[in-house]
Amino acid sequence: ILAAPTDQPSHDLATSEEFWRSRIHPDDVARVDRVAATVVAEGRPYEVEYRVVLPSGDVRHVRSLGRLTRDAAGQ
Repeated sequence: ILAAPTDQPSHDLATSEEFWRSRIHPDDVARVDRVAATVVAEGRPYEVEYRVVLPSGDVRHVRSLGRLTRDAAGQ
């Protein structure tokens, strides 16, 4: 969905926070950052909707749900 370049391994780009953030619609970045900060601080499940902008300029809507998991050391 994020349209990772085909000339690089998907595991190098599609999972990269920098790559993911580069695709978020500029009007949605602050809200997504707030959700992420809350999840890290409070450790509760999250649900957020935002837009991604593909290299072609097309916009896709994304709904992301999940929860933060930590190891025994809290990391």
